[in-house]
Amino acid sequence: MKDRKYELNRFSIYDTAAVQRHLEEMAAKGWMIRKLGMYLCQYERIEPRQLHFAVVCLPKVSPYDPVPTPGQQLLEEYGAADGWKLEAQQDAMFLFSNDRSDPVPMETDPAVQAEGLVRLAKKRILSGSLSTILLAVVQLMMQLSTLRRRPAEYLADPAETGLLLLWVVILLEGALALIRTLRWIGRAKAAAAQGQLPPSESSRTVLLSTVFNLSVLAAVVLLLGIAMGKTGLAAVVVMLGVAWLISLCSREMRELHFSKGLNITLTGVLSVFLVAVSTVFLIMALGKFTETTGETYTASTGWTFSVYHDEMPLYVQELEDVPDVKWSTQADRSRTPLLERTEYDQRPLSDDPSLPDLSYTVTRVKVPALYGKLKELMLRVERDQTIRGAAFPNHYERIDAAPWGALDAYQLYWSDGLIDRYLLFYENVAVEITMPLSPTPEQMALVGQKLGA
Repeated sequence: MKDRKYELNRFSIYDTAAVQRHLEEMAAKGWMIRKLGMYLCQYERIEPRQLHFAVVCLPKVSPYDPVPTPGQQLLEEYGAADGWKLEAQQDAMFLFSNDRSDPVPMETDPAVQAEGLVRLAKKRILSGSLSTILLAVVQLMMQLSTLRRRPAEYLADPAETGLLLLWVVILLEGALALIRTLRWIGRAKAAAAQGQLPPSESSRTVLLSTVFNLSVLAAVVLLLGIAMGKTGLAAVVVMLGVAWLISLCSREMRELHFSKGLNITLTGVLSVFLVAVSTVFLIMALGKFTETTGETYTASTGWTFSVYHDEMPLYVQELEDVPDVKWSTQADRSRTPLLERTEYDQRPLSDDPSLPDLSYTVTRVKVPALYGKLKELMLRVERDQTIRGAAFPNHYERIDAAPWGALDAYQLYWSDGLIDRYLLFYENVAVEITMPLSPTPEQMALVGQKLGA
């Protein structure tokens, strides 16, 4: 028989009445609360008993204060005189039990109780909601900036589009939590003015919020796994492990009676260490993608690169006569429900500088309504700009689309003239291609036939 059990915390920190009722029900079933976490509650098996519970908050208590604080000591002494025993604590929330049939309440003034809960809600929930909203807004701005810089690549990447959606959901959840808390504060103040206890909040609402937060964590892990494979998952494990270590060290410093200021300082130092370690680990993880694996080729310059043998819809041999040499052909595909994007690259396994490379990208739009906006963004990637006083007249210029068999065609004007880089638009298909030489009408037609269909 297990002596411990866990359950999701489905009660708000300011819903004292609901917490008390639930703890009484659990004690009657033979379970005593031992730890009240943000998301999980830990219970210890006891003999089933009829107990009374009280939930008392001390808003001035900080997570960095040495324990027990003077306020906590006074509270425990005050409660012990009437048979109240401290069973668990979550930051500024203290859970007491009493086995007397009709114990003296620990709090008798609804106005004072409401005032303490309101201060705690402002300190914990409002600040947390505002921080969440601010973080989500900053992240969304960064995500949208990336989307504008490389729209097709971004929308075809499951990890990046997933993160965009995730931050939108986080923003909405933070806004809803803020509104919910503000409404409760207003109702609590009104109840206190009438000498009544603060109102309860639906446990279902809180449970949904808890499930959502845990789902967000799982989604982050999944997205990193999609983006970086096992390396990304390992990075998450390391970061969570170090975060847990910092939290553990902070708690131990409280138990060792470190001052609040010293605890905050040392925790800050450890947090910097966390960022440094995580950054180094992620850099090492990302470096995995640049490592050569399998078959490789080393040029006379000493540069070594991986050799691929992927299928391509168009080869350089079809565009022009080239010597019979070995080639590396790579197809890097990414897809989402919005679009599919494949980067093709063909390079010779030779030191002959006259041998051409061929690279192109084919983007297939799965949502027709998205096509027009994607075209607009792709054309804006290259645009006239001034950097540090130097003018860079980079932009796409419209050209005749007929030879390409396209609906629309553009050629890149780069620095001081047109170069052989083209952006072609077909029905729900966009092609970016860099030609080895200025293409002939026959080569243009072949590109349209092979890539635009």
